[in-house]
Amino acid sequence: MITEIEVCTPFFIFDAVCMFISGGALYFTVGKLIEIKNHWWTKILLCIACTVVPNMIIFFSDWANLPPTFLFFLSAIFVCCEGSGLKKLAIGTMIASAVFSFSALLDEFSAMTLLKYKPVFRAIFELVLYGTVRLFRPERDSELTPGMWKLLLLLNLTPIGIVLTLVLGATDDIFRNAQERQYVVLLLLALFSFVGLLWTTVVLSRQRKLEQQSMYAEMNRKYYESMEQQHFEIRRMRHDMANHLQTLSVLPEKEKEEYIRNLLDNTTAIRNLHYCGDSTVNAVLTVKATAMEELGIRFSYKIDIPTELLWSKTDICTLFANALDNAIEACRQLPGEMRLITLESRMQKGMFVLSVKNPIAKDAMLIQDKKQKGLFVTTKADEKNHGIGLKSMEEVVRQKDGKMELQVRDGKFELFLYFYI
Repeated sequence: MITEIEVCTPFFIFDAVCMFISGGALYFTVGKLIEIKNHWWTKILLCIACTVVPNMIIFFSDWANLPPTFLFFLSAIFVCCEGSGLKKLAIGTMIASAVFSFSALLDEFSAMTLLKYKPVFRAIFELVLYGTVRLFRPERDSELTPGMWKLLLLLNLTPIGIVLTLVLGATDDIFRNAQERQYVVLLLLALFSFVGLLWTTVVLSRQRKLEQQSMYAEMNRKYYESMEQQHFEIRRMRHDMANHLQTLSVLPEKEKEEYIRNLLDNTTAIRNLHYCGDSTVNAVLTVKATAMEELGIRFSYKIDIPTELLWSKTDICTLFANALDNAIEACRQLPGEMRLITLESRMQKGMFVLSVKNPIAKDAMLIQDKKQKGLFVTTKADEKNHGIGLKSMEEVVRQKDGKMELQVRDGKFELFLYFYI
């Protein structure tokens, strides 16, 4: 008896190690395709699910294993991962179809002599699956539309339907006729369809990214044109100042006071237009400084840009205008004495740097716990149509191989970005 236990112990340990390797590989595979919630209990629950799924024995006509395991895995995906329900369902079924089809092939059609090596084959398969996903997965910051997730889910129905139909609908006499070969072919088809589905996800994510880039470019272009128009109006008003002075010189005393009051109400007529050597930066800061003055926001700036920036004017407008728009929006929620925006920027030795700081309300400091892909959640009421300013800025910085950082420290929100030109 003791001898039997001593012999079985090494095999038990070896099987356990293979099981944990399979579960770990599947866990990281899931993490490559969908973001896992950052809670200790969600990670543990998903690890358990990912360990159970690849090591579950799948026999034909066995309703005791496949249905509950499949539902447990999908439930773990829904509870432990971020994203929409469509995304979780599409990713969950795509992974499940590959894992269950391989398990059915291994458990039902492999020779009895390979029985003790099954844990090794499961571990190897999960490692190959992880390697495939790691090499060909979509980019980390990509996100599909609900319509695209519906399309991917519809495509998933074929392989997962094949697995469920064959396993749950099989009869005991399939090994006594030609159905065995057909079953193997269909399961292999369901297994290798994972590669096609993964590639479809990559193609759809690239298409979505191109659509987003086109949308951001169009928005930035319109924003820049708006800034240019406002800047032109300000320059025109400054140019007309001489005419205003001439008019004042001939007006009767009673009318001069009212005329001067109207001029003073229009602060853009006396706004300083020169902040640095770049005309686009000057235009944006002129317009935004006017808006800040109207809201009672103090504006402190330190800019060292001696000449024109030699890159897209729409990109320049995107960075400065959106950064100041977010700061202005945050300051609007504060009492007057706390409203202060500090901007620092420089262009030296081929490196561009921009920093914008503003105080925030105490309850707004909690937003740093709600990051989504590195960007803070918008605090505006209309979340659907707002919050794209930071994403637009991030896209510009990414295209220039730079880095953008957001942080809350000492009651202040700071946006910092840099890249080389």
